[in-house]
Amino acid sequence: MEYLKNHQEITNTELKKILDFTITSFKSDYENGRTALKSIDDTRRRIWDEFIETSFIYKYKDHFEEVYRIYRLSLPNYNKNKVDVVKSVLKNEAHEEFLKRLKIKKVSNYTYDEDFDSINYESFIVHLLKYDVYQNSYNRLGDNIELYKLFYEVNNYEDFTLEKFDGHVVNSMLFRKIFSEYYPSKKIPIAVKRIDDYLNTVYDIIEDSEELNVPVINSETKDKIRKQTFEIDEQLLILNLCLSDKNSIPLTEKIKLIILIGEIEDDSILYESSSNNKVYQKVNKGILRRGSPNTMIDTIDSIKIKIDEFDLVLTKQTLKKHRTTLISEQKETK
Repeated sequence: MEYLKNHQEITNTELKKILDFTITSFKSDYENGRTALKSIDDTRRRIWDEFIETSFIYKYKDHFEEVYRIYRLSLPNYNKNKVDVVKSVLKNEAHEEFLKRLKIKKVSNYTYDEDFDSINYESFIVHLLKYDVYQNSYNRLGDNIELYKLFYEVNNYEDFTLEKFDGHVVNSMLFRKIFSEYYPSKKIPIAVKRIDDYLNTVYDIIEDSEELNVPVINSETKDKIRKQTFEIDEQLLILNLCLSDKNSIPLTEKIKLIILIGEIEDDSILYESSSNNKVYQKVNKGILRRGSPNTMIDTIDSIKIKIDEFDLVLTKQTLKKHRTTLISEQKETK
């Protein structure tokens, strides 16, 4: 399957098309005086109408939607540091499911065109990769509304992206960069995670950080600020600082850090060997673990935001040092 080699090119080409489409849609709505929320909602609908609903997979969804579902579910099953994950899934799970779907009888009272009868796996891969870009773009516009509102308000799309963000997009470096550049006199908002009464994870957007510095706060607010703001990767990096990193952080600060991060919901280390456990690997290796330096830098920056109000001087110095190291490594690889 030599044609699998160009899967990234297919994805990048289609993603550029969607990016251009989205930016054009935003600019047009901006010129016509529409609100950001109206434009984002309309742009999502246009992506659905013009790309998703007209796609091959959606057209024959009774046959091929399941192939896409298997494709998405199988991506986490491969180690991205060892193999080309997309290529591996396309070669194995997606291909197997595609062959199964071809054996399903045609749905009665439905028109099947020549494109269905002539489809082969090489052609189907192109449809699947494009469909994945459409679905991801549609979902990201809904997930990252605060970021796209910001792009829309400043009407500058130089750094526009439809990428996925870890945690809430308001806490991302991209959001903070754009906000601080265009609203230098305003305090940058932060997103605080909490669990609602129905055990759903929700975020409160705090636009005035003074709210986090009130000397006397009730127990509910304290719990929201301290124990429900840290993503799992942030918790594990902090544990690395407390347990594995040979740093100069004093015991008093480490105790405070452990209290701040709250409960770690991933308890897989209780049942898996340490050699196969992601929690152990992340705590053991800290910033030295494999992965995107940008993601690690974002994690450090997010932690720095969340511990800023606390007296953790050496922790902040250590994080700053690690961040500088990661940036230096990035420059060396370019």
